Amino acid sequence: MRWILASLVLSLAQGLLDSTQGQLNRHWHHFNRLDIERRQALRRMLRGTTGSPDEEKLISVDGVYDSLQDQRSHERDSMMASLSSQGARAEVEDAPLIHAAQRHHDLALLTNPTHYILNAGKDGLPISDGKRPSWLLKEDELILDARKVAHGGILIAQPVLMDATGSWGQNKASRPRWLRAILATNRHHARLHGHCIILRWQPTQPQLTKWQKRRCGKTDEKSCTRQNERENFNWEKHLMLYEYLMSPQNFTHVLMLDADAALVKHSVDILGGIAAQMAQRNLDVFLTSEDWLLNGERRINGGFLMTRNSEWSEHLFKDTFRAHVVGPGGLRRWKIGLPHQECSSNEQICLNDIMSGSSLNKKLVKGHMSLESGIIYNRGGCTVKHCGEPTTDPKMEALGMKDERALMDPSSEFRLKDFPP
Repeated sequence: MRWILASLVLSLAQGLLDSTQGQLNRHWHHFNRLDIERRQALRRMLRGTTGSPDEEKLISVDGVYDSLQDQRSHERDSMMASLSSQGARAEVEDAPLIHAAQRHHDLALLTNPTHYILNAGKDGLPISDGKRPSWLLKEDELILDARKVAHGGILIAQPVLMDATGSWGQNKASRPRWLRAILATNRHHARLHGHCIILRWQPTQPQLTKWQKRRCGKTDEKSCTRQNERENFNWEKHLMLYEYLMSPQNFTHVLMLDADAALVKHSVDILGGIAAQMAQRNLDVFLTSEDWLLNGERRINGGFLMTRNSEWSEHLFKDTFRAHVVGPGGLRRWKIGLPHQECSSNEQICLNDIMSGSSLNKKLVKGHMSLESGIIYNRGGCTVKHCGEPTTDPKMEALGMKDERALMDPSSEFRLKDFPP
């Protein structure tokens, strides 16, 4: 399962800290005023269409707007704290204040959100019982924070977005047993080794880009959303990476992990070991290949992206997501130095093109990105049983989960017996 999303980024002019903070306050006050106006308009509309107030719907509207206002306040406070600690960080021009700029899109969709969110829910997810941390973005939830420090440490981010077909869960129903098993396993690994793990169950809105809408032509928006859902869910990962690399928590590393990927060697601090390798080699991005397949040695798998919190990593994932939003024709003047690159397909192809494209591309990413063995770090789940195409080593299927080379494996069945329905 892969993700994407089409979201807007709020751009602020570079300037002194006081000026930037003033702009932030003005933007938040503006969107709060819009909230109040739209809340009132929706309440009037509901009364007008039903003939009499539908209190359940009115309460729902109030709850949505109250939640938006609370979340925006958290976002403003977090960004203010980040600015104060970093000084007048001019890079904030495109930093994910993000959500403020798109609030009017979210609010405009409230009357018929099913045209945009085809299937979403968080029932059955292992969400922490404690107070929700203020640094979490959007509708993201904390599974576990086992860090021994108030800031820094490794963040594991797992998008668990429901697809329209319901394979990854049904709205108002518990998530599939295999997914709950994997999340429980990763939570156990994070607890053992002192990491923080979060999940995103709600895709960022709007999902569709302008070029996707143009490509859909006269197709209705619901059908267009379904057609582009897989790629858009894939792209959500790059946006989420960028967002948490910019977090005031100042994580040392952020791992983007597919929802069907499990960390299975609990005796080994897998992520701590990778972080140490990255420090030794001064790497910004640690990627894995699909070398378990006969022709996959140079093919990047997007299910495991380990990033160091650096300016280069921030620029990379900001660039890739912007290139996705621009679509056909490509993005010019990438912050990592590329003069031009198109990313109008999925995020794996985009990363492959950046890393293995022109000689200039290779020169620009050399020393920043590394492609490592998927057999060791990110083996396909098919190797536990049987792959539909030739593999590089038949012993993988014979050994299954007993293969000592594998540090993690995106298998959905290895612990189902431990998790009753």
